[in-house]
Amino acid sequence: LMRELRVGGNFDDESRPEGGAFAKVKRMGRDAYAPLIRCIDDEDISLGKAAVIVLNQLTGRQEPLPNGANKAQVKTEWETWLKNN
Repeated sequence: LMRELRVGGNFDDESRPEGGAFAKVKRMGRDAYAPLIRCIDDEDISLGKAAVIVLNQLTGRQEPLPNGANKAQVKTEWETWLKNN
C-alpha cells in the first residue's frame, strides 16, 4: 500500500493506484494510524512523506512533511497526537 500511496495526490480517484490504496487505508479507520506513523521515519523519505500526507487527509490535520532533518520529530508529534486522541 505504501508504494502505491507514495505517488501522492489523486486519492479521490479509486481507478488510480494511489486512490485505491487510499480507499483501503481509509476503510481501516484508526487502525491504520499507527502503521502509517511508523513509516514516517523510513529511510525512504518518500514513504514518510506519503504517510504524513495520508494522515493529514484522514485526520484533517495539516502537519508538515518529514525531511531528513525533522522526520524523527514529525514521527514523535504524530505518536503523541495518537496517544492523546
